[in-house]
Amino acid sequence: MTKSEERKTTLEEFQTAPEPEGYCWINVYYITREYGGPEEGGWWYNHWDCVDSHRGRLEESEEDEKELREEYEGDAWGDKSSMRGGLEVRVLVEDTFEKSATRGRPHYE
Repeated sequence: MTKSEERKTTLEEFQTAPEPEGYCWINVYYITREYGGPEEGGWWYNHWDCVDSHRGRLEESEEDEKELREEYEGDAWGDKSSMRGGLEVRVLVEDTFEKSATRGRPHYE
C-alpha cells in the first residue's frame, strides 16, 4: 500500500468514525451550483465543498459556529441560483467530519 493510499484509508476511517459523546464537528462549506448533465434540457445541483472543520465540545459549539460564521462571511458573493453564479457559505454543527460534503456528481433519475 502506498503512502497516498494509506492516507486515503485513514481519512475515510476518520471521516466516518462516530464522535465520542459530547463532541461534534463544526464544518464550513462553500456551496456552488454545478452542471449535472444534459437530461431533460440540462440540470444543476448544489455542490458542497468543506473548506474548514473544527472538532469541539457540543456545549461550546454555538460559540465556535458563530466565530467561524464571522470569519467566513466575507467569502460569499453573488447568487448561486442565478446565471451569474455565486458562492454561499454555511457553517454547520454536525456529528461527523465533512458530513454534508458532496461526494461525486449525483446521477439523474
